[in-house]
Amino acid sequence: AQRRFAEALTAFDSALVADDNPSAHAGRGAALYGLRRHAEAVEAYEVALSAQPEELDWLLGRGLAHYENSDNEAAIDDLDAFLQAQPDHAEALSYLAASYMCLDEQELAYEIVEQALSEIKLPPFNSRFSQMELGRSTASLILEAVSNRKLIFKRLDRLLILPLRKEASPQCLNSLNLAKGKLAA
Repeated sequence: AQRRFAEALTAFDSALVADDNPSAHAGRGAALYGLRRHAEAVEAYEVALSAQPEELDWLLGRGLAHYENSDNEAAIDDLDAFLQAQPDHAEALSYLAASYMCLDEQELAYEIVEQALSEIKLPPFNSRFSQMELGRSTASLILEAVSNRKLIFKRLDRLLILPLRKEASPQCLNSLNLAKGKLAA
């Protein structure tokens, strides 16, 4: 995977030599993020967003890069702005919650998680009908809702419970360890 990101970075750098294009800067940001060069990814996304501030995917990318760069306040700003347009985006919500955890704002982080999970509603199930009679559209809604819940839990598990980044502050480590205990309870 690292080789693919390095190749993509080279391609975007070459494209920028020919034309100073905001999309190429954003692509460069994504490649740098993949290479775990998060501070540089933030810079690339900033150049792209200065030209096209309405690009939500680039705003999300910069927010995630801020989080990975341990700049949680900037991550919160970007993720909040992104979530104004896409309030049920599982990845943005999970990173927003993790950013608040790193700032020792556990209750707010838990509220965000609860909000994310409560917005994923299963359609009502009428017990008089069998699963076969639910029809494809309702069954696909159920599968999508369950899948979204699993995605949120998977992201939170990765962000909050699995081994932490070396550059995380002691305050962030303490908050995440408290969250680990609360989620395990």
